[in-house]
Amino acid sequence: MRAIISGGGSGGHIFPALAIADKIMEKEPDSDILYIGMKMTMEGKIVPDHGFKFEQIPGRSLKKTPLGVLKLSSSVWKGVSKSRRIIRKFKPDCVIGTGGYVSFPVIVASRLEKVPCYVHEQNAFPGAANRALERFANKVFLAYPEATSYFKQPQKHVFTGNPVREEFFGIDKEKSREKLGIDKDRFHILMMGGSLGAEAINNLAGKIINWIKDDPEYSLSFITGNSNYEDVMNILKKKGVSENERIRVTGFSNDMPEVIGAADLIICRAGAISVSEINAAGRAAILIPFPWAASNHQYYNAKSVSDHGGAILIEEKNIDAEKIIGIIEKYKQNPQELRKMEEASLNCSVRDATEKIWDHIAKKQ
Repeated sequence: MRAIISGGGSGGHIFPALAIADKIMEKEPDSDILYIGMKMTMEGKIVPDHGFKFEQIPGRSLKKTPLGVLKLSSSVWKGVSKSRRIIRKFKPDCVIGTGGYVSFPVIVASRLEKVPCYVHEQNAFPGAANRALERFANKVFLAYPEATSYFKQPQKHVFTGNPVREEFFGIDKEKSREKLGIDKDRFHILMMGGSLGAEAINNLAGKIINWIKDDPEYSLSFITGNSNYEDVMNILKKKGVSENERIRVTGFSNDMPEVIGAADLIICRAGAISVSEINAAGRAAILIPFPWAASNHQYYNAKSVSDHGGAILIEEKNIDAEKIIGIIEKYKQNPQELRKMEEASLNCSVRDATEKIWDHIAKKQ
């Protein structure tokens, strides 16, 4: 198979695209994959490092001013023109877009060139680019069933879930803790920050760590994101807290399946891929959506899981450290309730997302 894949601007668009590309290569090892993105963004580095060919086209986000609309229109036209030239040269069997502004001209170009094209939407509230691309696509693959109500052509929709690495499924908590050196008898909390709106999560982490520092029944790991590590360490220093065997703070981890697998309760933002990984591992969570994400889509991701009992949704404006500490204590003292949330979280996952996507692409449906 010859396939063009496009998606960019954030890991939430790029990593699902790569997972789909990997599935194509698994099914047909002699396939040829070409990735179209913007060179000066994340995909410009991540995709070539992953081993796929990369072509650059113009692209930009929308700024809601007359000049911003004019610049976007010009950029889209240039992107469509270059994408058509790339498609004519590469001659793909299909084109797949996973969102982000760069995917818009690629999908439009594929329709103009009469090449079958597909869109994958990772969030419960679809992005603007994917909503606009629905009319061009043969199929729209959805990670959340709720997303269908925001589109207009339900006959094109296929619920696939988000592509998640197989390592996240069926993780044994005790084995993960043994590998990471975490005591199996303690109630272990995982907090994840990230680059977006880090201050609220960092301050919450400082208060929770200050609370558990003298209680040997708890342990905590906090992944801050590299850009926030120094700020977090300064917060802890002011509180007189230092790292030890129960309190671990790191900028990043290369072993997220084990890190998530070791947790009893996770506190984090509600990015689509992070939520899907937590669900795949069957872990309970307190989800705090980033309120300034496009169209507040993280809120809808968190709401989808919380409505099914797989997480607790707390909006950033309602963060109350004492309340969250009370929730932690509740689930530590009621392991049966924790198991119920874990089971509900797992029930929100889809194990064979890329397999479902492959089936439709291979059959050119």
